[in-house]
Amino acid sequence: MQASSNTNAVFQDVKRAADLADYIEQASGAKRKKSGATVFFNPAPCCNHNDCFSLFGDDDSAYKCFSCGAGGDVFTYAEQVQGLDKGEALREVAAWAGVTLPDMKKSANDTPQPENRSQRLLEAVIVYYQSVLANRADVMQWLTAEKPDGRGHKITTLKTMEVGCSDGMLVEALRAQGFDLDEVKASGLYVESRKNPGEWRDFFVPGLVIFPHRLPSGEVAHFTLKDPKKKMDYQFRAEHRLDGFVFGNQKAIRAETVICIEGENDLASFFDAGFKNTLASLGQLSDKQVAWLDAQGSGKTIITWFDYDTKWGDNGQPPAGWKYTRRVYQRLLRNTRCKVLVASGLMDPGEDPDDWIQKDIESAPHRIQAAVKKAMNPLLWELRVMPADVRSDADACLRYLNEIEFFEYLSLLDELQRDAVIVEMQKLGFSRDAVMSGVKESYGLKDTLDDLLESFNGSGKSDSYKRLCSTAVWDYFRQRGRFFVSGDRLCLFYQHTIYTIGDNVPWKALMHREAGLNIKQEVSGFILEELKALTYSRGDKLSEFGWISLLSDETGPVLYLNLKDAANRILKVSCNSVDIAENGTNPHNVLLAESSQMKSFRYDPDVNIAQAMHSMKAMVLDSMACDPSQRYLLMAWALSAFLMPLTSAKALMKLEGGSGSGKTSAAEVLSLLLYGENMVGRSSTASDYSMAATEPLIIKDNLETDDLNRNALNFLLLAATGATNIKREQGTQSGVVTEKINCLVAITAIEPFSKPELINRAFIVDFHKKYQRIDFVKDDNARELLARRDDMLSAWLLLLSEKVLPSLGDRGKIIQYIREHHKDFSKDRVSEYLALLVLIARALMRYMPLSNELKLEAGDREPEYVLLDAWIKYQNEHSRAIEQGTNAVLQLIDGLKRVFLIEYTRKDAEAVAAAGLFGINQVRIWCELMGVWIWREEVIDEANVNKRRQTFYFEGSTQDLLSMLLRYGREFGVKVPFSNARQLGVRIANEMETLKRAGWWPSQVKVVNGNRISRWRWTDGGEE
Repeated sequence: MQASSNTNAVFQDVKRAADLADYIEQASGAKRKKSGATVFFNPAPCCNHNDCFSLFGDDDSAYKCFSCGAGGDVFTYAEQVQGLDKGEALREVAAWAGVTLPDMKKSANDTPQPENRSQRLLEAVIVYYQSVLANRADVMQWLTAEKPDGRGHKITTLKTMEVGCSDGMLVEALRAQGFDLDEVKASGLYVESRKNPGEWRDFFVPGLVIFPHRLPSGEVAHFTLKDPKKKMDYQFRAEHRLDGFVFGNQKAIRAETVICIEGENDLASFFDAGFKNTLASLGQLSDKQVAWLDAQGSGKTIITWFDYDTKWGDNGQPPAGWKYTRRVYQRLLRNTRCKVLVASGLMDPGEDPDDWIQKDIESAPHRIQAAVKKAMNPLLWELRVMPADVRSDADACLRYLNEIEFFEYLSLLDELQRDAVIVEMQKLGFSRDAVMSGVKESYGLKDTLDDLLESFNGSGKSDSYKRLCSTAVWDYFRQRGRFFVSGDRLCLFYQHTIYTIGDNVPWKALMHREAGLNIKQEVSGFILEELKALTYSRGDKLSEFGWISLLSDETGPVLYLNLKDAANRILKVSCNSVDIAENGTNPHNVLLAESSQMKSFRYDPDVNIAQAMHSMKAMVLDSMACDPSQRYLLMAWALSAFLMPLTSAKALMKLEGGSGSGKTSAAEVLSLLLYGENMVGRSSTASDYSMAATEPLIIKDNLETDDLNRNALNFLLLAATGATNIKREQGTQSGVVTEKINCLVAITAIEPFSKPELINRAFIVDFHKKYQRIDFVKDDNARELLARRDDMLSAWLLLLSEKVLPSLGDRGKIIQYIREHHKDFSKDRVSEYLALLVLIARALMRYMPLSNELKLEAGDREPEYVLLDAWIKYQNEHSRAIEQGTNAVLQLIDGLKRVFLIEYTRKDAEAVAAAGLFGINQVRIWCELMGVWIWREEVIDEANVNKRRQTFYFEGSTQDLLSMLLRYGREFGVKVPFSNARQLGVRIANEMETLKRAGWWPSQVKVVNGNRISRWRWTDGGEE
């Protein structure tokens, strides 16, 4: 079949010819299943999870995995699952479906650009060799027949890898395409015979299987071969390879986890199993290749999977696969930004990856995934493959380990990995003390410092000696760790631990363990000051160094979270993906601090989300003694801790209620969920700022109005607005450092806030005994919650990645709804944050449905909008009640109103008829205290003509109003917090909505001698 020449039509033609289910079967080795009319695969070929992958759409032409989130059509499958780009996916699927793609390049009459001429020739070589293979049934049989008769490779793999066959006729084919003889000779593919000078021939003799290799850019860089007859074994000469070529399938280095293997058949077998993240050394592993891995491996996990050879050399040399593995790990273990593991020990002795995969190709994808998860640290591998005769002899074992410098590399492992190795060594008869003694003896830093002291004849007094020691310590830790500056902290990240450089116990212990130094030694103090200076001037500058960080990639926002993993690893959360990453050595080089208070969290990617969410509902949501709709607000607010960088303004959470109402118990439950322990009330104003940078939640317990001093108020406002605290840098006159507040703040109290700036930035939730569960046992609930905490947080992170991050675009729609349907929202400053909480609630309600009462209220509306309406209504009611009772302007002018009404009762008979503005029976009365005339009129209610209301008003400038307030204050002993008319005017403008809600209607009516005169009007409730 020939596809259309139109680009869009090409994809449609290929898609119609390619059955998606058939393609998935051949690409993954999985078999389709049916349930009624639904076609599904189990386990999923993309993530190997169960009960989550099915086909849908017209003719089952699309797929969706409800576990990892992968989905699309046949081309998407080739891209997502097989790691191809769009063009490669088109070529791959078209070749499999038997569709001939049109030549989208320039016609043959176009003159090629000189710089592309050699590449055009090499492209023509690949096409020619492929055409030869298509006509060599015997070679194709050898490539595709199952072992031991053949190699067992899939046709699609051969096409993807562009495998061909030589026939000795290449030069004729190239000349027929317009390439001259000199060009062919220059390519290195047409060479002069060494035996018969003057006689020329194809570089690849007839009958060889040819493997082309490309750079990540797509340029043809190299050719290797396999001989079905096993007679020939050579490669394209080095001088003709393209610069920059190092490994076969070199673009695999783009992956986060990279498998390093040996030969072409290993590579093809991994392709057969659907794994494209494999680099092939294509022969003996060179120093250049190891150095390239070291340079390119930052933020990646490199898994060596070389042959499990068992044949030792005559001169005692270990098997080749062992040597390659050692060369890689002995280089990469010194690279703290790279993780290296070994998988070859998981095969049987004598096996290579090609044999291991081909012995059961159908189960290979699952087995490879399992092997990647089980890949071991290199020193565990060394112990597992140690020859049996060496293992049984203690002296021979120790000599063997010393010969391979085992203890030196053991010292490079972090403590967790090292402990695993020590446990294995104890099985060989080594004690822990003996192992650690060997580690110390091989530790380079202590040896270096001892040598320096010896070179100065044992005298450590000179500055030269001290500087050399400082340089040695700096170089040692810089090569193995990372020095950085965060605010006014000088730190070292080493073996997955962050140390503050200074006079503290962890730093002293590190220097004693690694360098044999005691802080009381004179040289130790010198080294400490040198390290501080070097770190300040040369260390990485981290402007935001907290427990959470936000970046982005092609999939959207990427969150890194430090949840205090036992190995100080961090979690990378992106759209439809939650991965464990190395702290400081991940692809984004993100280095996060860990909470000093949070208990260790173990992320479980296979958690049962439904069960974990059911537990969270029972132990967290249902335990809160507050209005049912507000429970969802509290839950969504607490879980937004994992999304804080996505929004600058965040609402404070105020838990109000009398003694025994359950407010503190609710705060404790939220603390147990996030921290794993009760953190209620453990912060102080002095520690708040430092805790806010490294903790997810601060709970201020029993913070009443009298406790709100200026420092506490400033902190709460900074936490709500997402601002950065700036303070003077320690040891400088003008330098400043910043403290980023990346935490939620909850307050428990009996009294409401009195400050408007806090009222408008806080969600208020009332707690009451009437909402308490009669079967609730606080201690039992806490124990069960802690037991299920890992599952709950794991499930939430999966929901966050699958349901919240991909739907962040819906926030605009939610904000629009708020502004259209709730124009009077009293806390519109946090509308964007509230929209985020709606997304969180929507995700939670998949497993925590609304109560029957709320469902009835919902009707046909989406449940998250029912909650949103309830939240806003609840907050509005509380805000208005509080602000009217605490607003200084309102309280003062209400005081004036009361004074007038009292005077009006006494002077009703003195009322003077006057022309009014709004109604009938207009009169005015002079109010002595206020010094103004006050008009009174009757207004007929438009909705009920029998109902009349009285409206009152007076006129005056802001200065006049201030004079009235000051007279009122003096008369009744009330403090007036305004010193001038401008200050009062600004507060009136700021509080205008509050004044209107309280029944006042100020409006400007005229300007007299440059002074704005306003009318202040209020109306009573009316009577019939």
